[in-house]
Amino acid sequence: MPSLERVYLEFREGTSDKFYRIVAVENDGQWLTTVWWGRRGATGQTQLKYIGPSEAQAKACLSDLYHQKVAKGYRDALDPLWTAAPPSSPPSASPAPSQQLVPNGVPRFPAMKAKEVDIDWASLTDVVMEEKFDGHRAGLTFSPDGSIDIRNVYGDDKGKIQNTPHIEAHLRQLEMASDYELFAGTLIDGELVGLTLQETTHLLGGGGRTDPRLRFVAFDLPFLAGADLRGLPWTDRRELLEELFRGLVAGPMVLADVLPAEENFVQDIWDRGGEGAILKPRSSLYVPGGRADWVKIKEHHTADAVITGWVPGAGKYNNQIGALKLSQYKGGLLTEVTKVSGMTDDERKDMTDDWSAWNGAVVEFEYQSKTADSYRHPRYVRVRDDKAKNDCTWEASA
Repeated sequence: MPSLERVYLEFREGTSDKFYRIVAVENDGQWLTTVWWGRRGATGQTQLKYIGPSEAQAKACLSDLYHQKVAKGYRDALDPLWTAAPPSSPPSASPAPSQQLVPNGVPRFPAMKAKEVDIDWASLTDVVMEEKFDGHRAGLTFSPDGSIDIRNVYGDDKGKIQNTPHIEAHLRQLEMASDYELFAGTLIDGELVGLTLQETTHLLGGGGRTDPRLRFVAFDLPFLAGADLRGLPWTDRRELLEELFRGLVAGPMVLADVLPAEENFVQDIWDRGGEGAILKPRSSLYVPGGRADWVKIKEHHTADAVITGWVPGAGKYNNQIGALKLSQYKGGLLTEVTKVSGMTDDERKDMTDDWSAWNGAVVEFEYQSKTADSYRHPRYVRVRDDKAKNDCTWEASA
């Protein structure tokens, strides 16, 4: 049974109107202390402050943070998000009043993120894997006012639901078929996916058009019928997500497949053009905005190309080179294939001040995979003085 301790503080003085929430939660022997902060009424930011087996350290972390904020003028207040204790077990078809954590609002959605680290496949235990899709991360939210919206990773409603009426219709079918009161506050975490990332972006843009090829792949359930499930292990959340989708007719909403955490399955994803995979411990909790114990595995290659142009920078790099245009030989003709950034500030300044020394230079860049005529997620790596221009061919790259 999860154990949880929390405090909520507010600071109101002059034009300042801020909140600070601290939560220490335990599940299956793992303790996490997380903070949320920002302007009242906004989603705010989150940060994981402690993760480990020690209850004493988790609560000491909470206490230290609390006293630091009180010393700065913060005061205890009634938490508008949590009006009661979280459920000690998965919610029933009609959660009891004591489980209604968000009866008058919409669940928060700073999405849990994955980190990228080296994997020792032989040492993995009690871990599952899901495919990582190259789309737009989204939280589909059922609000108490009867509306459905699409939230981004920071919890903001970007008004994208009007571009996906086929998905909204499927969600309303889901609500009618469910035994749960979804409009009490439900949030389904997943990915909006088109045939390509560019297509997904277009379909969700201001001038987007309705297209049934855009689908939603669901992989987590942070809130269900007003109950906060983030303190439950992944296995429990997944079981409830599968139960929610059970009986739903075929359509644009699907569940992410759960795969064995094996390297050959990742290679299968790459071989058919997929982006990669996410590893998830079965016991993992949902840490909003944090990078706790989900791990992403992405394909990486390097190639060489010739600098043939540049794109102006903006913001911090205003009046400097922002990105480089790179070209490779295709059938003997030097052809632009991609644009890259990732240069250091010193390199950008040197390129801007002495472009003639850089124009035509051979550089190495990193990328995830190739498309029909370009590269996905390219990034500048370094200059290659040891490479000839004629070696920079499209056909030579993986």
